[in-house]
Amino acid sequence: MTSDIGLLRELYPVLSGIVDAYLHGTRYNIHVDSADGLLHAGEPGVQLTWMDAKAGDRSSRRRALEPVE
Repeated sequence: MTSDIGLLRELYPVLSGIVDAYLHGTRYNIHVDSADGLLHAGEPGVQLTWMDAKAGDRSSRRRALEPVE
């Protein structure tokens, strides 16, 4: 929209790196689910979002590992 090529050159490598990390996976098993294209996040017992709850050794996850917020 703005034709700001300088900003595009600055941001593109960062944005490309973010997409690449989601496609190949990151720490805590964060990746794009190839079955449905949604972002999959988390491992058992790890709290990654504000909706994950943990009390002692018991954890509750209400979104089946795909937080859509």
